[in-house]
Amino acid sequence: YGGQDLDEETAKNLIEHKKEIELSFILGERYQDTTGTHPKRATRGAARFITTNVKSVGTLTESEWEDFLRPCFRYGSSEKIVLCSPKLIQVINGFGRGKLITRSDEKSYGITMTEYQNAGRKVMLIEHKLLTNSSLSDLTGIAGWGILLDIRDLKMRYMNGRMTVLKQNIQANDSDSTQHEYLSEVGLELRQERKHGLLQGVTE
Repeated sequence: YGGQDLDEETAKNLIEHKKEIELSFILGERYQDTTGTHPKRATRGAARFITTNVKSVGTLTESEWEDFLRPCFRYGSSEKIVLCSPKLIQVINGFGRGKLITRSDEKSYGITMTEYQNAGRKVMLIEHKLLTNSSLSDLTGIAGWGILLDIRDLKMRYMNGRMTVLKQNIQANDSDSTQHEYLSEVGLELRQERKHGLLQGVTE
């Protein structure tokens, strides 16, 4: 009824593997272990790379939001994206509520902002579902984050032919099982650190 178990599990684990790559591009820490026969390395994510344009704030006002954006746009493109936690998206949506004009015959109310423009700058707002904690009421850490990125400054780097490889039947010869492995040798390259920004600690 549920399909072939091996095919289903292979597909499910590919989704999890891709999610782990995305998380490493966001939160990963640069790491190298040369103690073994083959060196083990891990890529550094965007949040670890950004050190200059970092702003921590609890209650985010539109003025503080502008103060965060201003130094981030000193260098690089005039169009950038912000990966927003669900809480940050909620707060930014609130910026427009006081500017709404409603009529009695309207059947819907509210606002969904996907783009923020100011003085020739354009910021695409993307809600990132992975920037949250297990409990939605826990607004610590990544749950209050916004990561501003100049996409033109990012590159995905991987070994030739090793972006994602499915290694099949790697179980021991005497094992009564089937074992596959997804392997990706890929990293994130960010070039100019001051083109990006990190907003932290937003709770309201």
